[in-house]
Amino acid sequence: MAGSVPTPPAIAIASSLTSQEKSMSALLITYDLNKPGQNYDKLYEKIKELGTWWHYLDSTWIVVSTLTPSQAFDRLKPTLDESDRVLVLNITGDTYSGWLTETAWDWLKMHV
Repeated sequence: MAGSVPTPPAIAIASSLTSQEKSMSALLITYDLNKPGQNYDKLYEKIKELGTWWHYLDSTWIVVSTLTPSQAFDRLKPTLDESDRVLVLNITGDTYSGWLTETAWDWLKMHV
C-alpha cells in the first residue's frame, strides 16, 4: 500500500557469550516513575554503576552485571519513592525480537 509504513520483520537473535561473560547476567530494568517533578538523576547514576549498560528505550535499561536481580534492586531502592514501580529481571541467554536501530541490535548481540 502506498504511504503505509512497512511492517519490519521480527528478528530473533541468540548470542554466544565468552566464558567471562557467562559469569555475568544481563539484567532488564524497567520502571514507572510516578512522582511528577521528581529528579531521578540519582536513580540513573545507580543503574549505570551496576555494570555495562544499554538505554535505548525511555523506561528500560539492560545492564550486564555480576549482581542478581535482587541485589541490583537493593542498590536502586534508596533512590525511589513509594509511588514508583521497578522490575528487575535476569534475561541472560533469552532470545529477543523487535524493531530497533542497528546500533541497538549490535549491543544486544554482544551482551545478552
